[in-house]
Amino acid sequence: MTASARPATPSIALLASLVSGMAAGSMRSAWARHLGPLPALWLCQALFTQNLKGDGEWWYKNRCAQYDEAGRMLPPKSRSEQSFEYETGLSRTQQKKARAILIALGILLEKFQGIPRRLFYLIDTARLSQLSKEWEPDTACAVDRTVPKHAPPLT
Repeated sequence: MTASARPATPSIALLASLVSGMAAGSMRSAWARHLGPLPALWLCQALFTQNLKGDGEWWYKNRCAQYDEAGRMLPPKSRSEQSFEYETGLSRTQQKKARAILIALGILLEKFQGIPRRLFYLIDTARLSQLSKEWEPDTACAVDRTVPKHAPPLT
């Protein structure tokens, strides 16, 4: 059964609400302010993939893109070659820092599995929804108002 053919469950509905109204590649401004722009970018791409796989389903995606002899990034030839680097432009180091922030907040779960050993991901959509609701009040514009950061900026 494909992800689109699955019956709607509360978890799928929650995941859909998190990405509703978001165009591919777009991010919620509250996420960028509270997580930092790079973790927010990584999260948006991960949510897109999580939505394809289904809520609560672990999934795998390459971290690094393929390059040609001249050092140019190559587009993936198949779904199995898709990578966060190609889709977001984030280097492996930037991805690692972004994922560390998401893990610390309980949004991202990771596990190694298989031979060869691969890093699988799971977005805790309930936790993300909880944090998003907490961050909602910070979306209003106000003069001389600072928005608290829940995570250190990437350096």
